[in-house]
Amino acid sequence: MSGFGSGGFGSMPFGDTGGVIVAPSIQLVSAAPVAENVIRLTYSRLVYYSGIGDAHDAALISKYAVVADSTTTGIDGAAARAVNVIAAELSALSDVGAALFGMCIDLTLDRMMSPYPAVYSATSDGVWSSNLDAVDPATTPPFFGVHMEIAQPVINEPRRTRDFAYPPLAVANDQGGLITSSSNAVASPVGTYRTNGRGDYAYDEGLVGLKKRIFRRLVTRPGGFAHLGLAYGVGVPQMLKKLATPVMVQQLISEAEKQIAQEPDVAKVRVTATIDAAHNLVRFSILVRMVSGQALSVPAAFPMAA
Repeated sequence: MSGFGSGGFGSMPFGDTGGVIVAPSIQLVSAAPVAENVIRLTYSRLVYYSGIGDAHDAALISKYAVVADSTTTGIDGAAARAVNVIAAELSALSDVGAALFGMCIDLTLDRMMSPYPAVYSATSDGVWSSNLDAVDPATTPPFFGVHMEIAQPVINEPRRTRDFAYPPLAVANDQGGLITSSSNAVASPVGTYRTNGRGDYAYDEGLVGLKKRIFRRLVTRPGGFAHLGLAYGVGVPQMLKKLATPVMVQQLISEAEKQIAQEPDVAKVRVTATIDAAHNLVRFSILVRMVSGQALSVPAAFPMAA
């Protein structure tokens, strides 16, 4: 034997690899609905996405199809409706972590899919990896038109209360007033609604939702929401435009306690208030015992007439 093998450096230059090493091809891993008209395809590797419409570009909608199983029906009793792909984009929604960014394509459809339990499947043909390894044509396993079951309502079943995540401010103001709308600490421009990681409207519930509802009752003038009637709303800011006397403050305390006690998740409530003449504020302290047994403290401060 000579050299470092059967030849000068093995049976091939620098040794025998035993064959050509081929990089693993890109594979379509899964498809799942993230909104009523959005399907997310997840691939095994980074996808080639230029956005300029070249032959390899994953933005070309001709590479995809979402097919309805016409033998299935939604909860509305209608057969699964046909849908067409009108856009293909790299997913930028918040539930796609950094490790998956560039591996997910969101397909936007021209209409909503039929609701559960209508069944769909997605096909992908001609998608390439970022280093231009092609994927074989693939069809995903069937999936439901929405990502969760739509349950029929049951009479007398307790329901959690939810509220749209709006107004989109995520901090308390410098006077202690509660303006938090979401546990998510990222603020959005004023006047917009938040969206969640599935592309749907975001909701506030639990402690955050209750804080919002308490503050809403305090600031709403009586009758401010026509559909809630004249009994909804304390109107603290409007009342404090007048001279804030101890008698008026006590009236506001009584009305706040009565209103907050009407929230379905409140078992007990106690409201106190003090006049902060040095800062021209009336400071409220709201202590709540929830039906679940949790305790909640909500501070709120409002300017009063000079």
